[in-house]
Amino acid sequence: MTNQSTAISNFESQFPAVAQRGIDEATWHALQDSVYPGAKSDSILMAIDYCKARGLDILLKPVHLVGMSVKNAQTNKNDWRDVVMPGIGLYRIQADRSGTYAGSDEPEFGPTIQDQLPNETAIAKRQFKTKLPKVCFRKDGYL
Repeated sequence: MTNQSTAISNFESQFPAVAQRGIDEATWHALQDSVYPGAKSDSILMAIDYCKARGLDILLKPVHLVGMSVKNAQTNKNDWRDVVMPGIGLYRIQADRSGTYAGSDEPEFGPTIQDQLPNETAIAKRQFKTKLPKVCFRKDGYL
């Protein structure tokens, strides 16, 4: 057995729940050290399962792990645990996949005009002439 295959089998024996999900050692360490630093392993696995079920790339961090007090239905007591919460990245992915992601298209500028912009600094109060677009349109027709 080579050193590499020994290292892989050590990782799989050390983290069987991670290996069963198809996560390799490098990805697991990136998740633990960079994407979700300080999170419990079970919480990271919960985020992996959530992302896999939704077809999301866990390394893009579309969800956050948020500690919350959650009522246990069996004991009727509140337990403190991590909960998967969507982040802005998830909403952007959903909007992009649905074709309704506004603001990702290049803007369309109207005619260029020349205008004076005031300079209200304490050093010099003088007008600056500049050229700028009169209007900026979105592709859906709204300003």
